[in-house]
Amino acid sequence: MTGEQVVYAYDALNRLASAAATNNSWGQSYGYDGFGNLTDQTVTAGTAPSLHTVYSASNNRQGDCADANGNINSAPTCWYNPYTYDVENRIVSVPGQQYQQYTRYAYGPGNKRVWRGTTTQNQSGISSLTVDEITFWSVTGQKLATYAVTGDPSVVYFWDNYDNAPTPTVTVALATSNYYFGGKLIKNANGYIGSDRLGSMGKYYPWGQEKPSATTNGTEKFTGYFRDAETGLDYALNRYHQPGMGRFLTPDPYRASGGPKDPASWNRYAYAGSDPVNHRDPTGQDWCWADDFDPDGLNPCGVPLICAPNFVPTEYGCSLNIQIPPIDLSGLANIDPYVLDADILTAEGVFDSSTVATNGDPQNDSFQVSLSPDALLVLYQNGLLQASPQTIDLAEKGFEEVLTLGTAAIAAITVWIQSNKAKFFAQEAETERDRLFRCAQQFLEDLKRCTSIPNPETRKQCIAFAIARKRNCLGQVNPPSSK
Repeated sequence: MTGEQVVYAYDALNRLASAAATNNSWGQSYGYDGFGNLTDQTVTAGTAPSLHTVYSASNNRQGDCADANGNINSAPTCWYNPYTYDVENRIVSVPGQQYQQYTRYAYGPGNKRVWRGTTTQNQSGISSLTVDEITFWSVTGQKLATYAVTGDPSVVYFWDNYDNAPTPTVTVALATSNYYFGGKLIKNANGYIGSDRLGSMGKYYPWGQEKPSATTNGTEKFTGYFRDAETGLDYALNRYHQPGMGRFLTPDPYRASGGPKDPASWNRYAYAGSDPVNHRDPTGQDWCWADDFDPDGLNPCGVPLICAPNFVPTEYGCSLNIQIPPIDLSGLANIDPYVLDADILTAEGVFDSSTVATNGDPQNDSFQVSLSPDALLVLYQNGLLQASPQTIDLAEKGFEEVLTLGTAAIAAITVWIQSNKAKFFAQEAETERDRLFRCAQQFLEDLKRCTSIPNPETRKQCIAFAIARKRNCLGQVNPPSSK
């Protein structure tokens, strides 16, 4: 069995710098701007795609129009063939290639696309639904099948029945189905298929352009993304990927995918940390290593979820599932069993805020509580909370957490706080002091790196984002939306 051999090179920031086949059939070098955007693809051997583009330093976009949320080519901002987005920044309508043709999408839970319909209007103003598809997904997030919904083309339907129009008939037929083995897709509309380590079906240049020539879209392609026939975009569940551009069409909606320890994550449009050879982003929210794979499908960006005690694996990661034996609230000093303990802890400054989801039984109420990163770390260190490594990492980065706790868990924390209030606030202050010290150290390192950059404009951008990184670390703002 033979295959193509490719040599890859990386720059000092671990970004893909070049790629070339050893037989010289193709080769490319890559350039980036201060934001980390892919700006150049230069052909160095044989035949390959080329690219040169420039992104604005003010908004990290290439002159393309966008709405207030940063969604590219968004109506009504754009006047030429715009896309329409819903309130959750998902594409719901795109123009077609024919006169007055539009394709529309609808989504279900978890941003799964469950409906696609194409409407075409003729020159007489009569519209017809030429594509009407419903997609079903498994509970673990795998696409199972698509069904085509059709009516009788020989029948003209009316809103009323004054003319005794025939009863509408609708046919639902299986259009495509997917088969999986060990969690990997092995058969789709094209038949039995194989995928590489990135999950790609077919052959591609590093940034997603198909080679040697494009095949029909409307099927799974680069890293397993479904490449839409109407736009050529890759549907990545939570966003749409632009093949060959190294970017998504919308900013990353997942706040925790960015952090002060990873400057490459500050560019909220960039694909896979600028390394499409070793990274992939199956959900459009956070990249992972190409070899990470979960056969159960619960965590498409990693190995099977192994959660810490009192956490359970779900489609969205490890979720807190604290189960503490019932505590007799009436035995707590100065606390009425029918007073919400979460409110008391909020008033004491342990929780930043709390919201009760009561069911009428104070012994079994649940609470949405917001904790500062320092408070969460103190409660975790003293055994009052179980937390996954990811949660602890986010807390150490300065991110505030919202957890769901039962009455028993709230009561246990209340009992401990009553006896250890001074200890709690002392440890919280110490944790905050350590975090602020780390922030200051990181800021000085960033400034040192920035001052070594010879280009004045790039140096200015670097300093601006060093300041934004510091503010985020101090908890003053959310992570910067672009690098």
